[in-house]
Amino acid sequence: MAFSNIIPVMTSNTAPSGTVSAGSTEGGGYYMPWNAFDGNVYTFWSSLGGDVPNWLGYEFPAAKLISAYAIADRADANVGRFPTAWRLEGWSGSEWVILDARSNETFYYGQRREFTVTSPIPCKSYRLYVLSVNSGSWVQIPLLELSGVDASPPVLRRIRRSVVSCLGGIVRR
Repeated sequence: MAFSNIIPVMTSNTAPSGTVSAGSTEGGGYYMPWNAFDGNVYTFWSSLGGDVPNWLGYEFPAAKLISAYAIADRADANVGRFPTAWRLEGWSGSEWVILDARSNETFYYGQRREFTVTSPIPCKSYRLYVLSVNSGSWVQIPLLELSGVDASPPVLRRIRRSVVSCLGGIVRR
């Protein structure tokens, strides 16, 4: 299945839909969290200096089943502020669940990379929890994308039927 970002192009932390948030933000409003979701790799979210680990998140209006995510670095910036270790986490309703964890990752100027979530769970809120960066004491992320499907009951029933039928089982209602 091809990667398709299901987060709309954001124009603020709450528009056009969903809510973008972060652990901290540098720059008096210039490096806002929504910049990582505006589709432009030349704008970015930046945490406060000295604030690593840190996180960047998005809350959907309804639960989604995220199967992959992508991160991109700026072509014109210092890669020292870019993550080298992180966790993609989903909010279960009572705790953050680790969906994917990476360490010792390297990005190059302008590089966009996709990562697979091997065991997705339906969540409304997702966050990239950054554990370390190349160098420096703050995080910068120009682009974060999430790929997946609605986690509404009809979609989950279709997924369950497909899995059960692939395993040769019987679906009971």
